[in-house]
Amino acid sequence: MPETITSKELDVRGSRLQNRKFQQVIDLVKEGKVDLNHKISHTFPMEKAQEAFDFADSGDPSIRKIVLTMA
Repeated sequence: MPETITSKELDVRGSRLQNRKFQQVIDLVKEGKVDLNHKISHTFPMEKAQEAFDFADSGDPSIRKIVLTMA
């Protein structure tokens, strides 16, 4: 997975102390050990990233997690 991200020249950054656990969490999700149902409230394609960021800043109470997808 990290190779896929870096091959597209993207950086994944965290602002919390757990940011060193990204790979561990990614692996747990891939193995089906973490249930993400009902955690993600909105999905945007990468081409609409600015719209997603603006929406995240809107304070809309329906927002839980927003995912940017890459095709």
